[in-house]
Amino acid sequence: MKKINIPVLTEVKLELESFGGIRLGSFWNHIILSGDHWRFYYHDGPGAFVLLNGKWREFLPNRAYLLAPCCNLETKCAGHPVQIFLHFATPWLCGTPEQLLYQLPEGFGQERIGILEPLLKNRNDLTSLWLQSLALCSEALCELPPDALTRRQMDSRVQAVRNYINLNLSEDLDLTRMARLAKLSENAFLRLFRQECATTPYQYLLQQRYHYAARLLRDASLSIDEICEMAGIHDRFHFSRCFKHQFGMAPASYRRHCRRGIRA
Repeated sequence: MKKINIPVLTEVKLELESFGGIRLGSFWNHIILSGDHWRFYYHDGPGAFVLLNGKWREFLPNRAYLLAPCCNLETKCAGHPVQIFLHFATPWLCGTPEQLLYQLPEGFGQERIGILEPLLKNRNDLTSLWLQSLALCSEALCELPPDALTRRQMDSRVQAVRNYINLNLSEDLDLTRMARLAKLSENAFLRLFRQECATTPYQYLLQQRYHYAARLLRDASLSIDEICEMAGIHDRFHFSRCFKHQFGMAPASYRRHCRRGIRA
């Protein structure tokens, strides 16, 4: 019997973070698309843009796109297309800084998107929705050229701190605490984290907290105060202001908009 290399298989796992269908509007102006996950986008009409290399790049209607992790592209909306989005992570595979946006072949994914649309509207078959979304993410990655996927080799000390942050978002974590977890001086840890993640530890922490809060707003029936507490943000006014800056609308409006979804 042929021996299976289990470590190789676990390295290429795919984790679905969030999915949905939403009608875009002015709230999609000046958002920065941050985070460690890939983004799959499909729009049914014109009007959605990202700022790429100093120029506005429009997502063509009925075409599928992939945006690489940590692309940090600014958005603009000049219409009201419905956007199908899938956010997913490949913990040991990442994109390249040279290519942040990929236009997938014409016609890619339309059959599976046709299956997803009613599932996203009704949300009454979450198993099928999850499986169809995972399949579409995997198929999209397979369309990329081999050099678009690079193996992530992050410093183990930084990865350990990132893992701790993601599992303990409600804790009060400062640079001193994080440096101690990495067993480095504060200055050495800060330099290493910037080198590995292209951001500061504090900005990474905030990024993870607000993405977690957004996920709870979309998927959980918790009060905004409860979500603030779970995300480690103790000032409700500050939370609302920063959330609006990142996602284009206040938390309550974001929740209503997401729950209307593609019926909006």
